[in-house]
Amino acid sequence: MRPTLFQKETARGYQPDEMSQWFLSDADDVKGVILIIHGLNQKPSKWMDMIQFLNTKNFHVFRLTLKGHGGARFKDMMQVDADTWLEDIDAATTEIQQKFPKTKKILLAYSLGALSALEYQLKTGKQVFQKQLLLAPAIRLKDYVFLVKPLVRIFPSIPSRSPEEYRANPFRTASAAYQAMFSLLNDFSHRDGFSHINSDTLVLMRTSDELVSYAGIKDWIETTGMTRWQIKEIPDAQSGPGRQFRHLILDQDSFGQKGWTYVKKQIEALLLD
Repeated sequence: MRPTLFQKETARGYQPDEMSQWFLSDADDVKGVILIIHGLNQKPSKWMDMIQFLNTKNFHVFRLTLKGHGGARFKDMMQVDADTWLEDIDAATTEIQQKFPKTKKILLAYSLGALSALEYQLKTGKQVFQKQLLLAPAIRLKDYVFLVKPLVRIFPSIPSRSPEEYRANPFRTASAAYQAMFSLLNDFSHRDGFSHINSDTLVLMRTSDELVSYAGIKDWIETTGMTRWQIKEIPDAQSGPGRQFRHLILDQDSFGQKGWTYVKKQIEALLLD
C-alpha cells in the first residue's frame, strides 16, 4: 500500500492524514479503482481497515475528504454548502479518470458521502461508477431527524453524539454542514429519473439504524424501479462503538466482528463478480 497525497495543506490546521489521498495496491493485476467517501463529521482516517482490505483484493483506493473534514479549524466546516461538496466529488472523479482512464470505477460511500455521490451523478447526468457499495446511505432519513432543521437555522453548530474518536470536529457539527446535507437530500428527493445511478449497487445497513430508514430505502428501491439495486442487513454489533451508535458502520470496531466478516464477504461478492 502506497499512500500519496492528492491535496497539499491548504489552510493552517489541516492534518495530512485526514486529507484526500491515494492508497495504491501493490498488485500487478489491479481490478478497479474505488472512490471512498466518508459521512457527516466523520474522520476520513477511520476508513483504514476498509482501505487495507480493498488493497489486498487488488483495488486502488482514492479516499476523498469533503471540505470541513480535514482537521482544520472549526470555521472550515462552517463555510460549506452543497455545491462545495459536489465540487469536491467532481475534482475526485476527474483525478481518478485522469490517472486510471481505462480502469473500472467503483463507489464505496457512507451516509452523507453516499447521498452526495448519488446526487452528483444525477445533477451532472453522468453514470460515473460501474458498481456502487453504499453503507447506510442518507437518502431516506427517519422522520425525527428532520427535527434538527429549525435548530440549524438558529444555532451555528449542533453538539455531536457519535464517538469522539470518529469525529472530524471533536465536539460539534456546523449547522452549515447539516443545511448542505438537507439541501442535497431535497434535490435528490425531487428528481424525476434515476437511470444514471441504476448501476450494480449494494446497500448495506442495520435495520436498527437510528438515522437512516431501512424500510424507507427498500421501498424507494422498489417504487423507483432500481432494478440493479439490492439492500441487505448487517448484523448488529455485540460490542464496541457500533453497539451504541448503530448508524456507525465503516471499520472493524464499528461493524463488530460478526458484521465485519459479513461485510467483507458481501464486498467481495459484489466487486469480484
